[in-house]
Amino acid sequence: MIRSGANRRPSTYALYALVVRFMKALLVTIALVLVTVTCGQERDAVTGWPVVGSDQAHTKYSVASEITATNVGELEIAWKWAPNEAILEEYGTQPGPFQSTPIMVDGVLYLSTMYTRVAALDAETGAELWMFDPKAYEGRTGRRGADRFQAPGRRLLE
Repeated sequence: MIRSGANRRPSTYALYALVVRFMKALLVTIALVLVTVTCGQERDAVTGWPVVGSDQAHTKYSVASEITATNVGELEIAWKWAPNEAILEEYGTQPGPFQSTPIMVDGVLYLSTMYTRVAALDAETGAELWMFDPKAYEGRTGRRGADRFQAPGRRLLE
């Protein structure tokens, strides 16, 4: 007996393939919903920048509401800070241009300089609180920037 296409039962492989496609679609849908819910949640009123990019997802989002599209043109420089790195002839080094992506935790900016020194600055005044020099110019391993690890009762900057 010959069966027509309408009466034929799907093979086990075809059912398996259909289930796999359904599961993939379901997982993608769940992932999209989670991302949408997570991104759409109102953030805590954290006005710091505790990691590069604002958060571990690197969203570059801030809840700070003082700066708006209407007043951004009125901003003025509050303070400036320079790392004062100089040519170190004894090591044959010359600092490049100063570029840094700081992080801010509890009102303190942490950033790295051209010689991979780490500086802590008061975010309100720009006053230098401290500077750590890992002496990367002596051939030691350097760092690319400032980051932190926080555990109960302690904080480690890298």
